[in-house]
Amino acid sequence: MHNSYVVPVTEPSPEERVSFLGLVNFLFRNLVLLVLVGAAFALILVARRATSPVSYTAFTTFSTGQEESPGKLLLGLSLGGGGSARSPQFYADLVKSSAILGPLVESKFQVSRRPEPVTLIDLYAGNKGSAQALKEAAMGTVAGRVQTKISPLTSVITMRVTASEPKLASDIARRLLAEIDLFNTRTRKAQSTAERAFSEERLLDIQRDVRMSEDRLRGFLERNREISLSPSLVLEKERLNTDVIARRQLYTTVLIAYERAKMEEVRENPLVTIISEPMPPLQPDAKGIIRLAVLGFFAGFLLAMVIALWKEYLQNISRQSSPEFKEFSSLRENAVKRVFRPFRSLRRS
Repeated sequence: MHNSYVVPVTEPSPEERVSFLGLVNFLFRNLVLLVLVGAAFALILVARRATSPVSYTAFTTFSTGQEESPGKLLLGLSLGGGGSARSPQFYADLVKSSAILGPLVESKFQVSRRPEPVTLIDLYAGNKGSAQALKEAAMGTVAGRVQTKISPLTSVITMRVTASEPKLASDIARRLLAEIDLFNTRTRKAQSTAERAFSEERLLDIQRDVRMSEDRLRGFLERNREISLSPSLVLEKERLNTDVIARRQLYTTVLIAYERAKMEEVRENPLVTIISEPMPPLQPDAKGIIRLAVLGFFAGFLLAMVIALWKEYLQNISRQSSPEFKEFSSLRENAVKRVFRPFRSLRRS
């Protein structure tokens, strides 16, 4: 015979039932206040969002190239600046840097409400203030309207640009891609120029060393016509010959780096591959009114609960006529008198 164990069901204590019922009663007593305040918050937020300007968001995706610096071939001949390979996060940060946003806000764009093309400084910063302050204000506005996201699997960068018009959004996104390409071109040419100058200087030094090593080998052979009978002379010849070969190889390596640096100075192919071109969006951005209304209602509901709890707390302690409530009432009256005393004196005068 098997004994079955029955888990005893515990009834809630009277205190628990009272606390739950008290909460329900509290909600019913203040239902009008809770609903009205919650609805008011929801209406305010919905009204603000509904009357906010319509916005459009253009999308573009691109990937970054991987390229080594021309001087980074062998023997640590790089200048220390590394290669031109840059991580996707570098470009995600670059988009919001002054190196990109500075030229961008000074570029002109066509908008429907202006007869002539205008800069983003005129569009977002106005004309009151110094030129630098207006430029920084426009860059801050544009930075807030540009969002980037990096795919963890493919490292593809998705860029979103929001503007008041669909064509303006796509034009700004397209200009951002152009500025990134110009930045890459400038930095690559500067790097290649420095690499070329470094390689050219090294070529002169190594060429001089090659000639010196060849002169030492030639002088040794002229002084020692018969070296086959002397093991020490044979070893010395091999050492000098090895030194000449090593210096010639080093010269060839630096010469290759020099020629590659010269080609990099004039190369124009981009380091960023555009996967999808930015196009004007067909629909405006969703305003999320329903979600905002729900959040506003719950925020107002919670605020009304705090107000109702405080109100009932004051009512309870007033019924008890406790010393704390008497002191609170006295301090409240004195505080009100001190606050409104200056206004009363002004009214009398």
